[in-house]
Amino acid sequence: MTTANYNLPLITGNMTADVPRDMNALAEATDGAIKEVEQRVDTHFSESASKAHGAVRKEYVLFSGMVTTGTVILDIPLSFTSIDDFDEVFVLGTLAINNSSTWRHFNEVFKPNGNLNTQSVSVGHEIIFPTTESSKYWLHLSFNKPNKTLTVVYNRSKIGNGSGVDGTENAVASVIGVKFD
Repeated sequence: MTTANYNLPLITGNMTADVPRDMNALAEATDGAIKEVEQRVDTHFSESASKAHGAVRKEYVLFSGMVTTGTVILDIPLSFTSIDDFDEVFVLGTLAINNSSTWRHFNEVFKPNGNLNTQSVSVGHEIIFPTTESSKYWLHLSFNKPNKTLTVVYNRSKIGNGSGVDGTENAVASVIGVKFD
């Protein structure tokens, strides 16, 4: 008999206990399972690197600061015409910024789609307390490509049993454009 996920040996009630043998079998099985995962990760990184054609990754700061409401203009470098010229765009920030014991940093990535004038990013976070209450936080952003802007479409929170309300509890800290050369 073995375990369902990693094929580790199981001990049954009618087996004779041989602690060194059983411990060695467990160690060998665990070692093999970890090695298999390591090889999969190495293969994934190799494939990812080949997809980028071994290219140099260049990062450009398109926005840095803190935005909780409204619209900000993205600082697109002169060598780029729009956000579509980037291979990836990262949006970094924090949900539930008013409470350091429950906040959650986020890092959302998207690949610009040249067929769309706008692209959206949404993030959410739920904190479940030992009681029946929970707190939820949502942030929805929209990139307007022709105007080179980022708009906070909604910034909401719901504390306990109350209704969700607009607020400033969630923030975008930076937007990074990535280009592989």
